[in-house]
Amino acid sequence: MTSITLNLPDELVEKVKQAGLLESYHVENMFKQALLAHEDQKLMAIRQALIDGEQSGEAKAFDVNAFKHKMIAKHG
Repeated sequence: MTSITLNLPDELVEKVKQAGLLESYHVENMFKQALLAHEDQKLMAIRQALIDGEQSGEAKAFDVNAFKHKMIAKHG
């Protein structure tokens, strides 16, 4: 059996539901699985961003005023 992963925006799923196109159990189940896969991808991206941040090292002090002066000097 062939499997296809669908990434569907939440808004699309809601519009399809409101249009009454999810009356078939199979179609509704397919949309639910696609929605869960979409949510899983978002969570994985957030987790990876957190890991990347933790592995980037200690935070360095940031002087907002020095940054502003540097940007003004550079860009006017």
